[in-house]
Amino acid sequence: MGEEQEVNKMLYFMGGKANDILATFKLTEEDKKVYLKVKERFDSHCIAKKTKMYMRGRFNIREQKEGESVDQYITELHTLGKKCEYGAMTDELVRDRLIVGISNKTLSLQLQNMEKELTLEEVIDRVSHAEVVLEHQRFLQPQSKIQDISQVQSANNNNNNNTNSDVINSKGKKKKNFKKNQEKRRRRV
Repeated sequence: MGEEQEVNKMLYFMGGKANDILATFKLTEEDKKVYLKVKERFDSHCIAKKTKMYMRGRFNIREQKEGESVDQYITELHTLGKKCEYGAMTDELVRDRLIVGISNKTLSLQLQNMEKELTLEEVIDRVSHAEVVLEHQRFLQPQSKIQDISQVQSANNNNNNNTNSDVINSKGKKKKNFKKNQEKRRRRV
């Protein structure tokens, strides 16, 4: 069987889009008839696409690991981001992944709820500063107090962010769904 027949056989088994993909390759008409050149070009095309998709998948699920510093996490995000070939969007996507992937979920929520859109540099400054402050707190206070502070901050954030949250009356009891109750009263009138 000749070279050109081998190429045709390969294209047939690859399916209908193989000819369209082959047309995008910068191969001469002579090279399109050489089996090894066509196969080599398809191999590099498919592997490059698979690698980019794999790297983007890794980037999109990457979160800060336990014991990993913010600087290490940021470096890893930049490394993965470059391999993803996002182009001009790389800094924005690294910023977004940093905000949602940091282990400090209280800070993550605060950064997500900012009215002003922060730059990557501003987010890095805030996240790095928060890590330094937390390290200082660990040194200055016993562990239980730090956990208590984090729980209070988290509870405050949840209450401030939820406009339909429960309201505590003067006797210390929760009023369920304050806004819903107000709406029901208005309808009765």
